[in-house]
Amino acid sequence: MGCDLVETTAHPGARPEHAVWQGKVFSHSGEHEDYPDFIKSTGYGTGEGLCGWNCRHSFFPFFEALSSSAYTREKLQEYEDQTVQYNGETIKYYDATQMQRAAERQIGATKREFAGYDTRIKAADSEQLRSALNEQF
Repeated sequence: MGCDLVETTAHPGARPEHAVWQGKVFSHSGEHEDYPDFIKSTGYGTGEGLCGWNCRHSFFPFFEALSSSAYTREKLQEYEDQTVQYNGETIKYYDATQMQRAAERQIGATKREFAGYDTRIKAADSEQLRSALNEQF
């Protein structure tokens, strides 16, 4: 297709390291002097970078003089400034998502712990051991 330029997508709640490059145009080859190098700027191809671990960003071709940016500066700023109310406190949207993920991880850990107790109780070969485990559970 001969398109060297790409534009990254943008969304509210991007991790801080990704917010700096979301919604921007890059040179895929790194050779276009008017645009930053795509891979160096976004970390594309690494776990921490664009399309890596838990990254919701993507990218698409951008044709200079034909394409217009999908995101205005105002929209990108709106995404970055987005907040939520939690327990009477205003917090950044990204921080709220991290709190939610921490709660989800804790729920998963508790479920695994209880599943372990349940398995031990069911596998107990004596009523006395089963009773002792039930008390702990």
